[in-house]
Amino acid sequence: MAFVKGQKITAVDFNGLADSINKVFADKYPDSQPSSNTTVQANQAFGWGNAPASYASTGQKITAEIVNQLVDRVNLSAEHTGSEYELDRVIKGQKITAGIWNDIETLITEVTPNKNVAGLGQTALGQLGVVQRTTPFGKNLTYTLRFRFSDYDQARYFFNSASEIKFYFGKTGGGAEDAEWQTTYDRLGTVTLSLHNCVSTTANIISENKGFEDLNAGDQLLLSLTSRSSGGGYGYGYGYGYGYGYGYGYGYGYGYGHRCPGDGYGYGYGYGYGYGYGYGYGYGYGCGTTKRMTVHGRIEAAGGNYQSGPVDIVLTIRLIDSDNQPTSGTHTLYVQSNKATTKSSGAATFSISNPVFTGSVTEP
Repeated sequence: MAFVKGQKITAVDFNGLADSINKVFADKYPDSQPSSNTTVQANQAFGWGNAPASYASTGQKITAEIVNQLVDRVNLSAEHTGSEYELDRVIKGQKITAGIWNDIETLITEVTPNKNVAGLGQTALGQLGVVQRTTPFGKNLTYTLRFRFSDYDQARYFFNSASEIKFYFGKTGGGAEDAEWQTTYDRLGTVTLSLHNCVSTTANIISENKGFEDLNAGDQLLLSLTSRSSGGGYGYGYGYGYGYGYGYGYGYGYGYGHRCPGDGYGYGYGYGYGYGYGYGYGYGYGCGTTKRMTVHGRIEAAGGNYQSGPVDIVLTIRLIDSDNQPTSGTHTLYVQSNKATTKSSGAATFSISNPVFTGSVTEP
């Protein structure tokens, strides 16, 4: 509600505005836990977990000191979400005017819908770790990634601030089978887990449109990719035609690809005149291969409950091959955090904590 010149700012007024700011900058919904309820999810999307502004008591004078708690926090919120506006801090002894008050209210109103958005330059990419497979593997491989937060709320603050977890694959060395995996890795691109979704930098994947807010104790499919390499071949054959008949030809095709030459089979026909021969051309199809990658996610209460923690976000990346040809190269999974940057204004600080990462790779 806009204030007019001469209107007195009461403790109730102050606390209402402080509550609007603290809902975004601090947390109005502490001790949260996973939920599939959309209303609960919407509420839990508020909050970055920083120190709240103080509330005023009845009869307390509204001074520059406590108003600056609001100004500092709304300025940091505006900076993080990419707003172009910044408010001046109030000087000690300065009168708190309707204009000052309305500017604070206007800016937090602008910030609130963008609470899960980071402005340009407000996040920084950093490496959390790598997981390598240096020994040959055949049909299947499973990478397990764990991201530990002190409790569920700390995980909420990370994703609510538009911070993200990212990963991508690369490989060095190896033969034809490794090269096919590199093609599959290129098709996968860089995968990003955010508050609302799990997506890739390429258009080749199928996302289930689930993000951190959808995770619970059960394993859920988040994203999948199928990459196919084809074979082919050709053949030639002939048949004998009696009278005005057809001569049928059969041919075996050569299947190209590094796995299965000679697997193609084809047929054709030609027209025979009188007691002539009919010639046919056959086209065969050699075998190909299908490589599939899936990303599943869950969140575990590693300490027994989500409130006291710790909690682990677990991402399972499965590599599935339709054949059983061994690799010989080094396959590396790179894991990153795109975390909101720390910033301060006056006595207020905006700060988000990274998870502690551990990872492993196994062959079922």
